Amino acid sequence: MTKPHFVEVGWRESMNFAASIGDANPYYFDDTREDGIIAPPMLATALTWPIFVNRHEYWGMDAWPEEICARQVHLSEAILMHRPLRPEDGLVIRGHIFGVLPQRGGSLSIVRFEAEDRDGRPVFTEYAGAFFRGVRCADAGRIDGALYTPPPAPETRDAVWEHALHIDPLTAHVYDGCTGLSFPIHTSKRFARGVGLPEPILQGTATLAISLRELVDREAGGDPTRVKELSCVFRGMVRPGTDIQLRLLAKTDAEQGVRLFYETMNDQGKKAIADGYVLLSA
Repeated sequence: MTKPHFVEVGWRESMNFAASIGDANPYYFDDTREDGIIAPPMLATALTWPIFVNRHEYWGMDAWPEEICARQVHLSEAILMHRPLRPEDGLVIRGHIFGVLPQRGGSLSIVRFEAEDRDGRPVFTEYAGAFFRGVRCADAGRIDGALYTPPPAPETRDAVWEHALHIDPLTAHVYDGCTGLSFPIHTSKRFARGVGLPEPILQGTATLAISLRELVDREAGGDPTRVKELSCVFRGMVRPGTDIQLRLLAKTDAEQGVRLFYETMNDQGKKAIADGYVLLSA
């Protein structure tokens, strides 16, 4: 378990996050709204990022050895929204290593973050999965409790709809600067080439946030407060300056609302986001 991370959700950080992905939704910008503005659900990833960056401070020196961290790749993401994030929210966030499992070619680590408001009420839960290439699990692994898993997607042949989205050449830089989710593989050609990539790649959470932007606009009537759950697996790389293809594969009714199943393809026709899932309230 980490030590607690205290954070104030600011209107500037909230608006900047939305601006970084070109999301002009009035829920994020129109502070004359009767209920005020809210923050994008994906802001949760920026709020927990400092715990990753300052891992020695929050986890202890031995929890994340440098040689291990150098091999990690963000593999999966899931966020459960217990209520919308709002500017001026004061949050305390705690994380713990929820599970470590052996995988082909490495190991999977799952970290769960719990965010609560000043009154101790839950605001969001995040499950961040990281794949550690070439790092072998010493045993059969362990999961500390029930792991969040989305419902299985129905069998479908044709997409409900498809939509092409252009990723501006500067999107990774703007996202880096506006969100604080900074890692040089996304902005430095020298660093990217040093790890075997020809060019920097777009942040996986940026691809996810852009996909969620479109799903909210097209399926939730532009109302992001309806987003209750979202999850995905990151599969392929997205290059800035290319087009991606968002495909809604299925839409089904649920007791809680509407379930959306989708995938996002990169410019090479490979899945950048697989097993995409969003639960919208009715």
